[in-house]
Amino acid sequence: MQEKQIPPKNSSMKSITRIVSLLRALSHDNSKLADISKATGLSRGTVYRLLQALKTTGLVIEDSINHTYYLGYLFHSLSLDASKIHQYIIGIARSRMQNLVNVSHETVNLHIAAGIERVRLLTLVGTHNITYVGNPNIVSTIWVGAVGKVLLAQLPDNEMNTIIDNITLFALTPYTITDKEVLKREIYKVRQQGFATSINEGAIGVASICVPVYNYAVPASLSIVAPLERFASNMMDYLPDLRKNAREISDELLDVYNPGNNLIHSQKDNVITP
Repeated sequence: MQEKQIPPKNSSMKSITRIVSLLRALSHDNSKLADISKATGLSRGTVYRLLQALKTTGLVIEDSINHTYYLGYLFHSLSLDASKIHQYIIGIARSRMQNLVNVSHETVNLHIAAGIERVRLLTLVGTHNITYVGNPNIVSTIWVGAVGKVLLAQLPDNEMNTIIDNITLFALTPYTITDKEVLKREIYKVRQQGFATSINEGAIGVASICVPVYNYAVPASLSIVAPLERFASNMMDYLPDLRKNAREISDELLDVYNPGNNLIHSQKDNVITP
């Protein structure tokens, strides 16, 4: 007689889910035990036990005087090389970006938001003799140009306003937006039309057009950038292809980063794509 097999409870998955929830709470400035418990929906006892376990790995550190908890050295060291952390979206985006290079012959960039900064994850250089050249893993201010407008447009109003209200908008060129109210109006415009353009805002002689990439863990964007004299008059011609390839990246990200259609940064939130 064959013994009936009883499937084991998926305790490992439950533990991983709890740990991810806890780390996410810490990343949103919940440092006290009660706040972390409220943010995660876990009991204080469970939160305390998980925090003590994570302390031994370096993922969490504790201020023993104030009894507060923070993301630890291991978490931050793992996040230093953006190209390694974001390999999945880079892999998905590469072929679509090459499509855009083939169509436009201009340089194509993939960016993500990182707090008050942005990171260029991947650059595919255009094929013209004179073209824009950028390097991946370049960190710069989030708010400048078409890329900045698109990344900020994907944030909820409270996050977007907090960032803009607490940074200094300095001029990179005479055309850089340095008025905070003007920048906010530009962002609201991007939310309605679903794309942004920039002429001379980040660098003199450079024009770009940018669209959002949805369904990733942080706001992301896809852009074409080129010399102004060649690109300013026809950049809108490439908007349909830019949107199409960004949509394909977003669709492939959906099931991985948002199972069950639990969209994080999507057209269901702020940006309305025609």
